[in-house]
Amino acid sequence: MKDQILNIRHNLASEWGEKWMDKIEGKLKEKFPELSENELADYNTKCQNEMKAGHDFIFNISEALCKENVTISSADLFVRLKEYLNLKYNWINEDNLYRLMSQGCYYAYKEGYDGALN
Repeated sequence: MKDQILNIRHNLASEWGEKWMDKIEGKLKEKFPELSENELADYNTKCQNEMKAGHDFIFNISEALCKENVTISSADLFVRLKEYLNLKYNWINEDNLYRLMSQGCYYAYKEGYDGALN
């Protein structure tokens, strides 16, 4: 059950749109009414940190590769992200990993590091 909660709250927090990066306590409470306010706040804080770790990983690799004029395939970058995040967050599912990859690439592209992917 805990892995399910972790992935659902990650999914809720990573939705693009107006409520991007909003706190997820309300949405999570709707799905899991048994969670206390402290648990909900803790899930939110940890989720934000996990997302930042994924985004930063992609951004930092993209930045380094562009500076070295080297590229990486999307598939290889995904494997590296998965290996990195699974060291800390072994519960994270493929859908959430793909979202983190996509969002991390967006941030890297936005800063001009789009040349890292081939």
